Amino acid sequence: MGHPHCRFCKDRGWKWCPRHKKAFRELEEGVPFCSVRDECRLCGGTLRVDCKECKNPRAEAWLARERARQQKWLAGRRKIDALARHRLMHAQSPHFQLMFDIPRMKVGRRTLDQHHLLHLYLDRLEAFYERFKKVMACSDADFHPPFRIFIWNNASDQARVSPRITGLGGRGGTGSKLLGSRPAFTVAKGRGTRNDKDLHRCLVHNVAHLMLSNITPCVWIGKRKAGWLDAGVAHYFEFLLDGRCTNFCYTEQNTMVGFRGGKWRAYIRSKVALGANLPSFPSFYNKLIDELTPLEHALSFSYVEFLITAYGGARLKRFVRGIMEKRPQREVFREVYKFGILELEKKWREHVLKTYPTRE
Repeated sequence: MGHPHCRFCKDRGWKWCPRHKKAFRELEEGVPFCSVRDECRLCGGTLRVDCKECKNPRAEAWLARERARQQKWLAGRRKIDALARHRLMHAQSPHFQLMFDIPRMKVGRRTLDQHHLLHLYLDRLEAFYERFKKVMACSDADFHPPFRIFIWNNASDQARVSPRITGLGGRGGTGSKLLGSRPAFTVAKGRGTRNDKDLHRCLVHNVAHLMLSNITPCVWIGKRKAGWLDAGVAHYFEFLLDGRCTNFCYTEQNTMVGFRGGKWRAYIRSKVALGANLPSFPSFYNKLIDELTPLEHALSFSYVEFLITAYGGARLKRFVRGIMEKRPQREVFREVYKFGILELEKKWREHVLKTYPTRE
């Protein structure tokens, strides 16, 4: 192999954009689109500029196509900026479109700026996508991305823009969602989302809702009288993140965000062990999600945790799809699990006493 003819670009036909240092390029690696780099007038988001010292038609054509692709994407994001009335930061990964508006936040011992937070949360969303797939025994073919996520710094921006995204309003940490085939979640920094850990947990909970509703045939089971299953799955993934469940999707339940400090297993075990008069599963399994009480949310988490632990996510996915097809829960449950919902409660109590801690 001979020496390169162009010592400036080593015959690639392009050079790295001088406005982006190596650390910036490493941050952008593997991210198809980012508004911060796309705003660069020199490279147009490609991170590269044409080498003027040599001719390379293939490289020049690629740069032109890539620049046009980046700028077309950026123009689409600027429509959202117009609604917000100020410039926002956006990025897109293979499965998520993320807008992140919080200027800085402490993560661990470090305070990260907005651009680093944008990429950190995009990475976390993709990691969660893979975890959800693994737990629920799903494949990419089960979903219909992109999942659109909007994290606002100000509740006023959230209130103004979210109706255009989800069709619903949203205040502070409560957020609003569009479930089904065009999933979206929008939330503002506020009670329950003020720090990194709480915001991360909030996203896990709500993206679990989005992904569950986006499984083909894309139906929101929370409005199919299976609120316990919709809520339970979202709480279960919160629990997998850091052992706490602190998010409720409806304002009337948000008064109980601190219910048992978000650590529910020891509390549930104590009630089962004492023979306390807990709501029976048949008393709430046919409720809509916004009809569940805080205690029923905790029990919903526990029933989902039991079903996944004992029987795996693949069966749970089959159960979910049966409900999406408008089949009676009792019928689908018996078909999938080979026992009925009355026996479920007995098996669940045995699981709780055997596996849940006495203290958390």
